[in-house]
Amino acid sequence: MTRHATEFDYKYITMTIAYFVDTFPTTSETFVINEIDEMSKHVSDIYVVSINNPATQAPHKLAKVWSKKTTWLSGIRYFFLKNLFAMASLAFMHPRRFAYALMRSRQFDASVAWRFRRTFWLANYARRMGTQHIHVHFASEAAELAWITNWLTGIPFSVSTHGYDIYVKPYRFMRALSADATFVRTVCKFNLSALQQLGVATDKIPVIHCGIRTEQFAPAFETEKDIDIICVARLHPVKGIA
Repeated sequence: MTRHATEFDYKYITMTIAYFVDTFPTTSETFVINEIDEMSKHVSDIYVVSINNPATQAPHKLAKVWSKKTTWLSGIRYFFLKNLFAMASLAFMHPRRFAYALMRSRQFDASVAWRFRRTFWLANYARRMGTQHIHVHFASEAAELAWITNWLTGIPFSVSTHGYDIYVKPYRFMRALSADATFVRTVCKFNLSALQQLGVATDKIPVIHCGIRTEQFAPAFETEKDIDIICVARLHPVKGIA
């Protein structure tokens, strides 16, 4: 399963995919919005659900485009009442699945139980949108929401891991979450062993590198020697610029 993204034969698919994110769009996570935009060329419908609004508006053009297809949970009016109504709807339409989700929520900590009680609206929304798959970048709060939505609706989900969510603040229930996920992607082979140590099964870890728009970023000349190398990154110690 460790194939490069360029090795896949992409075809147009009639499918509705949801992207759950912690904060969207953000200036430093262009790899997320670039992926969403590229995926939209290959599937019939994509929408985004963001937990938080960004502190500042991302300056790039795609941010304006995809902001129109984004729902921010923090901005939903009368959320408590809507969430309560969604709970009743889910429990009435699928009582066994709701009971199963309630049981799962009690297998973990109080934080999961609290988030479970706030996911009814989102789960019902995903169901009404005809969502067939949920994908999340970073194993964090949004990944937990996708996981709980899976309990409540059965909609499959997957997660892209990067670095912060593996080495700095790994998700505390990674083993259990990954067991329910369709896959837990990583962006480089270096992360494979770390994910395995966190309890992710090897056959669930595809290595798919972040893509580059070659039509936009192409070398202007060719050379055989005296090659200069550019590192494009934030000037932050974690990037290892020094």
